[in-house]
Amino acid sequence: MQNRGYVLLSLEKRREQYNNFLTDSLLEYERIHAPQMKELLERQRQRYEESLCKAFDLSEDFLRSSLSSQRKGRLKYIHFSYLLSGALSEEHLIKLDFYDHRHYQDPEEIECFWNCKGLFPWYEEEYRNLEGNLRKEIPRIKSGELSRLRVALTSWDYLMLKPILMELVKGETFLQRICPYCGSTAYILYGGYLDMPEVLWEMKEGSK
Repeated sequence: MQNRGYVLLSLEKRREQYNNFLTDSLLEYERIHAPQMKELLERQRQRYEESLCKAFDLSEDFLRSSLSSQRKGRLKYIHFSYLLSGALSEEHLIKLDFYDHRHYQDPEEIECFWNCKGLFPWYEEEYRNLEGNLRKEIPRIKSGELSRLRVALTSWDYLMLKPILMELVKGETFLQRICPYCGSTAYILYGGYLDMPEVLWEMKEGSK
Protein backbone atom coordinates (compact mmCIF):
# COMPACT_ATOMS: atom_id res chain seq x y z
CA MET A 1 0.00 0.00 0.00
CA GLN A 2 1.16 3.51 -0.78
CA ASN A 3 0.10 6.86 0.64
CA ARG A 4 0.57 9.88 -1.64
CA GLY A 5 3.63 8.39 -3.25
CA TYR A 6 5.33 7.12 -0.11
CA VAL A 7 6.09 3.44 0.36
CA LEU A 8 5.09 1.81 3.60
CA LEU A 9 7.45 3.44 6.06
CA SER A 10 6.62 5.30 9.24
CA LEU A 11 7.29 9.02 9.25
CA GLU A 12 9.69 8.53 12.15
CA LYS A 13 11.65 5.85 10.28
CA ARG A 14 11.77 7.92 7.11
CA ARG A 15 12.96 10.97 9.05
CA GLU A 16 15.62 8.87 10.77
CA GLN A 17 16.82 7.51 7.41
CA TYR A 18 16.94 10.99 5.94
CA ASN A 19 18.83 12.50 8.89
CA ASN A 20 21.31 9.61 9.01
CA PHE A 21 21.95 10.00 5.30
CA LEU A 22 22.56 13.74 5.72
CA THR A 23 24.89 13.31 8.69
CA ASP A 24 27.04 10.63 7.05
CA SER A 25 27.14 12.43 3.70
CA LEU A 26 28.05 15.84 5.11
CA LEU A 27 30.80 14.46 7.33
CA GLU A 28 32.31 12.72 4.29
CA TYR A 29 31.90 15.92 2.27
CA GLU A 30 33.82 17.87 4.91
CA ARG A 31 36.54 15.23 5.14
CA ILE A 32 37.20 15.55 1.42
CA HIS A 33 36.69 19.25 0.81
CA ALA A 34 37.88 21.08 3.94
CA PRO A 35 41.55 20.40 3.03
CA GLN A 36 40.80 21.39 -0.57
CA MET A 37 39.43 24.75 0.61
CA LYS A 38 42.69 25.46 2.41
CA GLU A 39 44.69 24.52 -0.67
CA LEU A 40 42.47 26.69 -2.84
CA LEU A 41 42.99 29.64 -0.52
CA GLU A 42 46.76 29.16 -0.56
CA ARG A 43 46.81 29.15 -4.36
CA GLN A 44 44.32 31.95 -4.94
CA ARG A 45 44.44 34.03 -1.76
CA GLN A 46 44.78 37.32 -3.63
CA ARG A 47 41.74 36.53 -5.76
CA TYR A 48 39.52 35.90 -2.74
CA GLU A 49 40.86 38.86 -0.78
CA GLU A 50 40.09 41.08 -3.77
CA SER A 51 36.64 39.51 -4.08
CA LEU A 52 35.87 40.41 -0.46
CA CYS A 53 37.21 43.93 -0.89
CA LYS A 54 35.19 44.39 -4.09
CA ALA A 55 32.04 43.65 -2.09
CA PHE A 56 33.17 46.24 0.46
CA ASP A 57 33.57 48.79 -2.37
CA LEU A 58 29.79 48.96 -2.67
CA SER A 59 29.37 50.30 0.86
CA GLU A 60 32.58 52.27 1.38
CA ASP A 61 31.27 55.63 0.10
CA PHE A 62 28.24 55.41 2.40
CA LEU A 63 30.48 54.47 5.30
CA ARG A 64 32.87 57.32 4.65
CA SER A 65 30.00 59.79 4.38
CA SER A 66 28.35 58.55 7.59
CA LEU A 67 31.57 58.91 9.55
CA SER A 68 32.44 62.34 8.18
CA SER A 69 28.94 63.65 8.99
CA GLN A 70 29.09 62.01 12.43
CA ARG A 71 25.87 60.10 11.80
CA LYS A 72 27.89 56.99 12.68
CA GLY A 73 30.77 56.52 15.09
CA ARG A 74 33.88 54.60 14.20
CA LEU A 75 33.24 50.92 13.59
CA LYS A 76 33.18 48.54 16.52
CA TYR A 77 31.32 45.57 15.01
CA ILE A 78 31.78 44.08 11.55
CA HIS A 79 29.16 41.39 11.23
CA PHE A 80 29.44 38.64 8.62
CA SER A 81 26.08 36.82 8.32
CA TYR A 82 25.47 33.85 6.05
CA LEU A 83 22.15 33.75 4.23
CA LEU A 84 20.53 30.34 3.86
CA SER A 85 18.04 31.86 1.39
CA GLY A 86 20.91 31.94 -1.09
CA ALA A 87 20.94 28.14 -1.18
CA LEU A 88 17.77 27.99 -3.27
CA SER A 89 19.11 30.61 -5.71
CA GLU A 90 22.39 28.65 -5.91
CA GLU A 91 24.43 31.39 -4.27
CA HIS A 92 26.66 31.48 -1.21
CA LEU A 93 25.80 34.94 0.10
CA ILE A 94 27.48 36.60 3.05
CA LYS A 95 25.94 39.85 4.33
CA LEU A 96 28.32 42.37 5.88
CA ASP A 97 26.90 44.89 8.35
CA PHE A 98 29.00 47.72 9.74
CA TYR A 99 28.04 48.96 13.22
CA ASP A 100 29.44 51.55 15.60
CA HIS A 101 29.47 51.12 19.41
CA ARG A 102 25.63 50.99 19.45
CA HIS A 103 25.68 47.69 17.55
CA TYR A 104 22.09 46.78 16.61
CA GLN A 105 20.88 50.17 17.86
CA ASP A 106 23.08 51.92 15.31
CA PRO A 107 20.46 53.79 13.23
CA GLU A 108 22.76 54.26 10.23
CA GLU A 109 22.48 50.94 8.40
CA ILE A 110 25.36 50.17 6.08
CA GLU A 111 25.65 46.77 4.45
CA CYS A 112 27.01 44.92 1.45
CA PHE A 113 26.86 41.36 0.12
CA TRP A 114 29.65 38.99 -0.82
CA ASN A 115 28.99 35.94 -2.98
CA CYS A 116 31.73 33.52 -1.92
CA LYS A 117 30.59 30.60 -4.07
CA GLY A 118 33.98 30.59 -5.80
CA LEU A 119 35.40 28.97 -2.67
CA PHE A 120 33.21 25.93 -3.36
CA PRO A 121 33.83 25.02 -7.04
CA TRP A 122 32.74 21.42 -6.43
CA TYR A 123 29.35 22.38 -4.97
CA GLU A 124 27.02 21.64 -7.90
CA GLU A 125 28.65 18.33 -8.76
CA GLU A 126 28.55 17.24 -5.13
CA TYR A 127 24.91 18.26 -4.82
CA ARG A 128 23.98 16.18 -7.87
CA ASN A 129 25.85 13.20 -6.43
CA LEU A 130 24.11 13.59 -3.07
CA GLU A 131 20.73 13.89 -4.76
CA GLY A 132 21.36 10.70 -6.74
CA ASN A 133 22.46 8.82 -3.63
CA LEU A 134 19.48 10.10 -1.67
CA ARG A 135 17.08 8.84 -4.35
CA LYS A 136 18.67 5.40 -4.04
CA GLU A 137 18.48 5.43 -0.24
CA ILE A 138 14.92 6.70 0.13
CA PRO A 139 12.27 5.83 -2.47
CA ARG A 140 9.96 8.46 -3.96
CA ILE A 141 11.90 11.39 -2.59
CA LYS A 142 9.91 14.63 -2.46
CA SER A 143 10.83 18.12 -3.67
CA GLY A 144 10.83 19.48 -0.10
CA GLU A 145 13.37 16.87 0.92
CA LEU A 146 15.58 17.84 -2.01
CA SER A 147 15.32 21.51 -1.05
CA ARG A 148 16.35 20.66 2.51
CA LEU A 149 19.29 18.73 1.09
CA ARG A 150 20.52 21.82 -0.78
CA VAL A 151 20.05 24.02 2.29
CA ALA A 152 21.90 21.48 4.46
CA LEU A 153 24.82 21.32 2.04
CA THR A 154 25.04 25.10 1.84
CA SER A 155 24.85 25.37 5.63
CA TRP A 156 27.74 22.93 5.92
CA ASP A 157 29.74 25.06 3.50
CA TYR A 158 29.19 28.08 5.74
CA LEU A 159 30.54 26.13 8.71
CA MET A 160 33.58 25.13 6.66
CA LEU A 161 34.02 28.76 5.63
CA LYS A 162 34.70 29.93 9.17
CA PRO A 163 38.50 29.23 9.32
CA ILE A 164 38.89 30.51 5.74
CA LEU A 165 37.11 33.76 6.58
CA MET A 166 39.40 34.14 9.59
CA GLU A 167 42.38 34.03 7.24
CA LEU A 168 40.85 36.57 4.84
CA VAL A 169 39.91 39.17 7.46
CA LYS A 170 43.37 38.95 9.00
CA GLY A 171 44.98 39.50 5.61
CA GLU A 172 46.70 42.79 4.93
CA THR A 173 44.46 43.51 1.94
CA PHE A 174 41.28 43.57 4.02
CA LEU A 175 42.88 45.25 7.03
CA GLN A 176 44.17 48.13 4.94
CA ARG A 177 40.65 48.76 3.68
CA ILE A 178 38.70 48.43 6.92
CA CYS A 179 41.05 49.70 9.64
CA PRO A 180 40.77 53.42 8.69
CA TYR A 181 37.08 53.25 9.67
CA CYS A 182 37.50 51.31 12.94
CA GLY A 183 37.94 52.44 16.51
CA SER A 184 40.77 51.25 18.72
CA THR A 185 39.00 47.89 19.10
CA ALA A 186 36.63 46.24 16.64
CA TYR A 187 35.04 42.81 16.62
CA ILE A 188 34.65 40.54 13.61
CA LEU A 189 31.41 38.59 14.11
CA TYR A 190 30.20 35.55 12.20
CA GLY A 191 26.95 33.60 12.24
CA GLY A 192 23.64 32.90 10.56
CA TYR A 193 21.50 35.84 9.52
CA LEU A 194 19.29 37.00 12.43
CA ASP A 195 20.98 34.43 14.65
CA MET A 196 23.35 35.03 17.57
CA PRO A 197 26.84 35.57 16.10
CA GLU A 198 30.12 34.51 17.60
CA VAL A 199 33.22 36.66 17.90
CA LEU A 200 35.57 35.49 15.18
CA TRP A 201 38.35 37.93 16.04
CA GLU A 202 38.98 40.89 18.32
CA MET A 203 40.77 43.37 16.11
CA LYS A 204 42.83 45.91 18.05
CA GLU A 205 44.56 48.97 16.69
CA GLY A 206 47.69 47.86 14.87
CA SER A 207 46.41 44.29 14.40
CA LYS A 208 47.96 42.28 11.60
